[in-house]
Amino acid sequence: MTNAFKLTERCSLALQSMSFLAKEVEAVHTAHEVATQLGVSANHLSKVFHRLSRANLISSVRGS
Repeated sequence: MTNAFKLTERCSLALQSMSFLAKEVEAVHTAHEVATQLGVSANHLSKVFHRLSRANLISSVRGS
């Protein structure tokens, strides 16, 4: 029997984006840039980034 588990789309996106950001810790990336690299919606990723930021898992700055 396998111990498979199902992640929500939001959780999966959070893990993928954290992995992407961890590759270059000191680099600054926009949500649009990360979304393009991951092939996902920038609006959806922005919401995920907001939650990650509130949990102090990432640092964010409002863009211009």
